[in-house]
Amino acid sequence: MIQVLMRVSSLALGLRHTCATAKAGNYDMLYCWGSNNSGQLGIGNYTQMNRPTLVTGSDVAYGPTAGYEHTCVLLVEGTAKCWGLNEKGQLGTGNTSSSNVPVLVADDELTSYSKLSAGNMFTCGITSDGNVRCWGDNTYGQIGNGDPGNNALKPVQVELPGGAYAQDICTGYGHTCVLTEGGPAFCWGANDMGQLGNGVTIQASTPVLLKVPSQVVFTSIHCGSAHTCAIDPNGTMYCWGNNMYGQLGTGGSSIFKTPQPVIWGGGTF
Repeated sequence: MIQVLMRVSSLALGLRHTCATAKAGNYDMLYCWGSNNSGQLGIGNYTQMNRPTLVTGSDVAYGPTAGYEHTCVLLVEGTAKCWGLNEKGQLGTGNTSSSNVPVLVADDELTSYSKLSAGNMFTCGITSDGNVRCWGDNTYGQIGNGDPGNNALKPVQVELPGGAYAQDICTGYGHTCVLTEGGPAFCWGANDMGQLGNGVTIQASTPVLLKVPSQVVFTSIHCGSAHTCAIDPNGTMYCWGNNMYGQLGTGGSSIFKTPQPVIWGGGTF
């Protein structure tokens, strides 16, 4: 068997599937593999694949993101496409029909996106003008439109305080966090483990201010199931939220409701 080496440019890992963009000639193409019971590989069937398989119609793709059993990607013009499980409207198509091939996100504003993030059964994105729009499951208020319990089958606007512009976004099991350009960070959704980082454990259906240490401005943010981590310009890493398995890296297993610096070195196994 001939092994083909591809130049990978980006990766996305879901619950039980993986996707990657790789050069194919002059263009980046999207390949996926792994579990495919909901069509999350986007290859036109429901067959599990143990090798990278080209996604249908994925030419000139970038910025893939993989959720529980759905996947989304951007095309060069900023168009967003999603596929896979859609029972909560996480594909953003205006209905709850699942799809095993990429389908266009039906944004009524004809929005162009610069980044996407797929959560458990919801999806959020940053638009080309720095706004945030989300769709899908809203059980915990994770789509941030102030209407918890009512799912959104199409993208809805998230109003960031002060008209801030988003530069990075992450989604977890039931929460979302955003970094703004040179300014504060905001989170919303489930908060039973302090994953919103605002000092309490109260669910929020609209953005709440992340309580960061004095003078700290984060440059990237990453969401786990019920914990969140971020990095500052100096490379210092902070985490907060669920810490049952020591995933915050703080040297213990206590949850933290505000960002805490990761303690490097040592540790027990």
